[in-house]
Amino acid sequence: SQDVTNYLEDLVGKLEDADALAGRPTWFMHPHTRRWFHKFKDSTGRPLFFESTAAPASTTVPGRSTTFYGYPFQTSTQLVGNNAASDLIYADVDAILIGQWGGLTVEVDKSLGFKKGTTWLKASMEVDVGVEHGQSVAFATSLDTTSAVL
Repeated sequence: SQDVTNYLEDLVGKLEDADALAGRPTWFMHPHTRRWFHKFKDSTGRPLFFESTAAPASTTVPGRSTTFYGYPFQTSTQLVGNNAASDLIYADVDAILIGQWGGLTVEVDKSLGFKKGTTWLKASMEVDVGVEHGQSVAFATSLDTTSAVL
């Protein structure tokens, strides 16, 4: 677990060295990666890298951790999360920009569900995502989650 701790500390250090920890640093990982990190335990059997904080009950799953290595985290299946090559992102979310092009388009189609008496709705929006300060994001790609060390 010392190798894993050093690896995580290096990712935090990338933002720290670039003075990019002023906003809201957050971890992003695939659910598989979260489960892998959750297997590391201290001498009392508690998860080594996760902790629960006093967060509103409506925003947390009972019994689930709310921080990873001292910072909030999010999981998404949009990230790579297989055994041999998982992604881990550590980023200041205040430096992430979302640009919206136009508005929300909603289309209604009553013909597709006519026999069942249903109406189909399709909503779409064009957006871009960018980073205001490139040093505000640290990537760990191809994280090998097949072993207990990196």
